[in-house]
Amino acid sequence: RCASEFPRSQGLRRWSMTFVPCLAYRPEVRMPLMPDPTADPAAFSEREMALNVWLHNHVGIDDVRRIVREDPESILVSKFEPGFAPGLHSMLDELPELFDGDEISSAYSAVAAAEESADALRVDVWDQAMRRLLATLGAQRGIEDDRQALIRVGIDSVRAILDSALWSVPLISDDYEPQPGEITAFREVTSSMSPDHDLFTRHYGLFEDLDVVNHCPGAPFARLMLSQAWQVCTGTTPPE
Repeated sequence: RCASEFPRSQGLRRWSMTFVPCLAYRPEVRMPLMPDPTADPAAFSEREMALNVWLHNHVGIDDVRRIVREDPESILVSKFEPGFAPGLHSMLDELPELFDGDEISSAYSAVAAAEESADALRVDVWDQAMRRLLATLGAQRGIEDDRQALIRVGIDSVRAILDSALWSVPLISDDYEPQPGEITAFREVTSSMSPDHDLFTRHYGLFEDLDVVNHCPGAPFARLMLSQAWQVCTGTTPPE
């Protein structure tokens, strides 16, 4: 739903903090997903086949997962082909301005200055600023729209978290300071990004007594983007 459909007095966020889409996944975005193992069984080990049967029967996952890494305590799986994560990171390395505080602040100010409505949400302005900055940089550096779409998914993910934390729905026209509850909410989110409990890691359960996990390949960039989004939307240093 559009932000304008929610009255500010409602006090509810459009997304829950308990669901955050992965930085590199959205059904409408074309990505190099793993092939059907029944079509090419030689591409998968017997263990991977057994794991995927378990994921289907016990977790309800139909998309194929490959084993990235296994240790005595866990199995890291991925739905992407080998090389996807390095490719994503390489593309983000081509766009350092997306993580430059001054560039983000300038882009935000430009969108806010052009906004006709004083009721524009600060989070909406940040979202538009990041998308425009990405489109401009992508065009300059020859990055196709399909590849840019992977980063737009990340912007969506960060926006979802920021929307949940900034529950007072601050407008660009507000004389605004973060509410104590918003600071607490942001701290709770960022604490859930610690190595022992990462918001961007999904735990599927135990397979042969090993914890099966799936980690978003863009998580390190999402954490940085979230901190910078808080700073530009609130005008304050991200709470620690």
